[in-house]
Amino acid sequence: LYHNAAGTMGDIGSNDTEYWFWVRDKTQKALYYCNYDEAEANRQAATFQPDWIKEAMGLRVISESEMAEISVKPGEQPGTLVLTHRPHKAGGETYTRVTILDKATHQIREHQLRSGDQKTILARAEVPEGFKSYDIASESGSGNASVSIPARLKLTWVQEGLELDVTFRNVLI
Repeated sequence: LYHNAAGTMGDIGSNDTEYWFWVRDKTQKALYYCNYDEAEANRQAATFQPDWIKEAMGLRVISESEMAEISVKPGEQPGTLVLTHRPHKAGGETYTRVTILDKATHQIREHQLRSGDQKTILARAEVPEGFKSYDIASESGSGNASVSIPARLKLTWVQEGLELDVTFRNVLI
């Protein structure tokens, strides 16, 4: 996380065994991390699970069986589709994932975590500036493929009053 005038403001990352984040704060210096094999036992709210951020970026693969449980309807805004996932439990809470897609490109415009009854937005991730494509080597080794990630991702944790606005630059694939 980088700000032109202030320099490095924070970091979000992961490797094969853990994920972490830190944000520059003059009053509290802390690095937050969790091992993936402990994530299920962690009573962390669903809104702070790293899979939510990965899904909001469009980087989580949705299985065929999970797709069968998603309802799709036209969105309130013209040219959008709303995908509502089956309610899940995490961190002792029931929540429902709602994804708003651009109907033409199928790219994510917004991803929401809502209370189990869907009345309250717990967290949202907005993609205000569209996606950028990056070339990667294909899995088969023949030719190239591409991956698209948001140019910018605005994460809001509503109940906590926390907002994180991330612009992706110098992306290494």
